[in-house]
Amino acid sequence: MKFAVGVGSWKSAARLLGRKRGAGAGLEVRPTDRFLVSFPKSGNTWLRYMLTILIRGTSERPSLADMEAAVPDIHWRSNKWLSRSGGGRVLKSHQWFDPGYTQVAYVVRDPRPVAVSLFHHYRRTTGAGGMTLSAFVDEFLSKGGGFGTWREHVGSWLGARSGDPRFLLVRYEDLVADTGKNLLRICAHLNIAAEVTSIQAAVEAATIEKLRKAEVREGKNWEPNRQAAGPGAFFRKGSVDAWRDELPESAANKIREAWWETMEAVGYDD
Repeated sequence: MKFAVGVGSWKSAARLLGRKRGAGAGLEVRPTDRFLVSFPKSGNTWLRYMLTILIRGTSERPSLADMEAAVPDIHWRSNKWLSRSGGGRVLKSHQWFDPGYTQVAYVVRDPRPVAVSLFHHYRRTTGAGGMTLSAFVDEFLSKGGGFGTWREHVGSWLGARSGDPRFLLVRYEDLVADTGKNLLRICAHLNIAAEVTSIQAAVEAATIEKLRKAEVREGKNWEPNRQAAGPGAFFRKGSVDAWRDELPESAANKIREAWWETMEAVGYDD
């Protein structure tokens, strides 16, 4: 199927999501590494920012760029760059199942809002405006982007690690509903020191409104902003149900019909 933006634009977006210049699938994993993993646009950056606050352990609010030192993105950073970190790294990854990843906190999000968020991310990173959301969903279901489809990604981790004590599954929706409780769970799993007061401070510092302001304030100093070729913000709504106002019912039904087994396995049974 041909779209007004052309197949090349979709492939460009996939390359941006895969970020080929980073270590990615070729990461040199250490036994002490801990991982924050998710399919793209599942709340990973929001969570990274809160973990950065806790890892730094200071009252000073970090910049968005500070995340790269505290919780490096393996798709932005090379093995050489990552090798500068000491032992016990906490790394952000969008990789599908990798047996080398031992201690993993995996964030999963309903694929319907993921599709909406990824659509806006695609338009922002490519500058292309000709593809409709409904058409994008067809591509989302068949290709997904740089890391396979949502079903393949989630299924790879659940199939290999479900029930493994080294694997913690956290739903984005639960993280939104009770951020403090679930952030504490994640810190305990990844062996990040955190007390109730510091958890509360991290949650308060990482509201969507404050992250939007930080994105504007830092401008091109933050890597994702340097990659933007079109309008829009990286941090959009961050809500659980906003997709219902934007995603056509027919497109939502396509996602549900194609991936209902995996969706129900993680509690998206409507």
